[in-house]
Amino acid sequence: MAPKRALLTAARLSGLSSLARAATGSQLRILCYHGAWVTPGEPFGNCLFMGPAQFEARMARLKRSGLPVLALGEAVERLAAGDLPPAAVVITIDDGWVSTHTHMLPVLERYELPATLYATTWYAQRDLPVVNVAIDYFIATAAARGVTTRSRAAMIRRIETLPESQRLDALRATGRALGIGEDWLDCRQFHLM
Repeated sequence: MAPKRALLTAARLSGLSSLARAATGSQLRILCYHGAWVTPGEPFGNCLFMGPAQFEARMARLKRSGLPVLALGEAVERLAAGDLPPAAVVITIDDGWVSTHTHMLPVLERYELPATLYATTWYAQRDLPVVNVAIDYFIATAAARGVTTRSRAAMIRRIETLPESQRLDALRATGRALGIGEDWLDCRQFHLM
């Protein structure tokens, strides 16, 4: 993340950010988020998750900016009608992780910011963790400790071919075999609402 931050700082200090804002002022800005990382440790997932404090800071900054934050439906209608306010912003949140409800929604409500949720339903209807994301977390966490694992695809396939009633236990056993605790399960990190 450090190179990205350095690049953004350089863009701001050089005036490139202001130039970009001026050049795109009539366009709709869509901020897309996924979920909050509530498991102890650094956020996992190559920007899939962010810490709750980081999300709160971004929403506070957006609120202070004075930019018009619109609901997606309103923004689309106004864009089509040609009366979109300058620098209009839309917030979208993908997937529907539990942390969206427990950690992101209260922030959005506090700052009175509308957001559109794109929820996936298969895992939500079954109240199971999302297997491929949990496995990715296990592999990354194990690798950080020098533990090598077998094929990601094989691990996922082994669990996803089990009857649904056995998948959670198999996922837990996989994590234990890699020396991963169950903080991820306790806080429902990989569950959907």
